[in-house]
Amino acid sequence: MNQASRQKIAGGYDQAAAGYDAAHETLGRKYQRIEASTRALLKHGDVLDLGCGTGRLMRQVSGGQSVGIDISLKMLKQMPRHMARAQADGHRLPFASECFDAVVAAQGVIRYMDLTSAMTEVFRVLRPGGRFATHQFGSVFSLRRLRRIAGELDLHQPEDLTKPALAAGFTTIEVELWRPIRAYPYAVRVPSWLPGRLWTHCIARFEKPAIAT
Repeated sequence: MNQASRQKIAGGYDQAAAGYDAAHETLGRKYQRIEASTRALLKHGDVLDLGCGTGRLMRQVSGGQSVGIDISLKMLKQMPRHMARAQADGHRLPFASECFDAVVAAQGVIRYMDLTSAMTEVFRVLRPGGRFATHQFGSVFSLRRLRRIAGELDLHQPEDLTKPALAAGFTTIEVELWRPIRAYPYAVRVPSWLPGRLWTHCIARFEKPAIAT
């Protein structure tokens, strides 16, 4: 991420910071289901939250220490005072090697990062046996327009996440594909073997191999 891009993204989140939680409250039920396996890592010891925003996930950490990073200073200021935080991005993490048991990058935040660089940094700061979970958005098929609408930063295929993770040294635990719906349960998991692109959200979980004894 070059400096101009970093400033543009940070500026957008700075402007949204004051009302961010209220504006995203209606997404809670959807993400609660989609990110269930990501949230499970919050009980996995010492946790780093990439793109922590207002500390939405960090409020659920138990059993260890937690710290969040974000490029938006105003988002960080919305976090509860007791939470550890740092203004930084995922390409150069301000932490020593092997100091976290889990790293999470929720709600599409990794779409702003160069995946090769970010995955390498996440691998570095994880302890052997540590886990990393990320949630990325995919393109959406519009029935009204009868075509797929893909943003510049949308995920095209799960391999876009798994390939840089494997190159960094991770092993893949599981890839989940999801599609939100309007009624309960608000999101359904899409089998990977189904033809077409029915999914719009992807959860990928990885593990840093433990050192052989």
